[in-house]
Amino acid sequence: MAGAKEIGSHFWPVALPEEDNGLKERITGDVRHMMSGQCALCYVLDDIHAKSRTRRTAYLPAYTCGSTIEPFLDKGCRVRFYDVGDGFRPVLDKEALMGADVFYLVGYFGFINHGGVDVSAFRARGGIVVHDVTHTLFSVGGILEEADYLVASLRKWFGIPAGGLAVSRRGEFSQAPIPPDDTYIGMRKAALAAKRVYIETGNAAMKQGMLSRFADAETRLEEICATQASDEESVGVARRFPVEAMVKARRENYAVLLEALRDVKGVSPAFPVLSDGVCPLFLPVFSEERDALKKRLIGKGVYPPVHWPVHNAVDASKFPVTERIARTILSIPCDQRYTANDMIRIGDLLK
Repeated sequence: MAGAKEIGSHFWPVALPEEDNGLKERITGDVRHMMSGQCALCYVLDDIHAKSRTRRTAYLPAYTCGSTIEPFLDKGCRVRFYDVGDGFRPVLDKEALMGADVFYLVGYFGFINHGGVDVSAFRARGGIVVHDVTHTLFSVGGILEEADYLVASLRKWFGIPAGGLAVSRRGEFSQAPIPPDDTYIGMRKAALAAKRVYIETGNAAMKQGMLSRFADAETRLEEICATQASDEESVGVARRFPVEAMVKARRENYAVLLEALRDVKGVSPAFPVLSDGVCPLFLPVFSEERDALKKRLIGKGVYPPVHWPVHNAVDASKFPVTERIARTILSIPCDQRYTANDMIRIGDLLK
């Protein structure tokens, strides 16, 4: 590839070992592989309604992806929001929590934020706890033991066509998912294959077409997302991707990148200590010059996403921490595709 190696953006497929990676042992309950994380959430919400006839009011974090808020709205839920505090820990209003039917907890960037969250009284009165473990699935202690349901998206971690997970931890799901959408699955597979060829050949002429394939697949998903199951190939990827090696690489890269950022002015790591057992999704940083920083990195072939803009259902003026995070955060890639030298390069670009 001409110039320096690209860092970030979409994953691509890799060769997989034959042995199982232990995912089934990591999560207990009735596990269903779904077409996406949003499909998994829709499936969970439908199950809650089928079993209890309630999902009227949901208590959600103001700081979360819009694709987690929209299923609640689409299904007619009243949504109330809570802010986050230090370490992205939920700041809960007891009255609002006890007045909700569903409490939605989100983990962030691989770091454990639910220590001290007490849902015993909420569950005793019939409340349902849904834990979104997309970011914390591969971290030790990343699952709230009291959760009734888990949802996750594996697409955030590695190249997989359909990577949603829905887990019922209090009995089986009441109905089966609907079949996967073959058109969407085919579009995702084509996009992933195009990304692999682009990376392997460095053919810059392929880039726009490859990105368009991913965008078209996402448009298709937005149009048809319901409670679709995963395809079998994706289930195989989920069960065989080398998780242990992934965790090791991400932790090593995070540590190197953290050191590389130590003397960078105007950039503050959101998690300046890599705790034992944490598998980081990214290395998130705060910067008042976030947009300029992102533009500079993209110009050098590093593609850091922003997690997340404030959803229009959230009144940002009522959630100052969420507003500040959304305005200043930037997620720097540190995943298993890259090396320590790549992390040092990112640090040099930010100086």
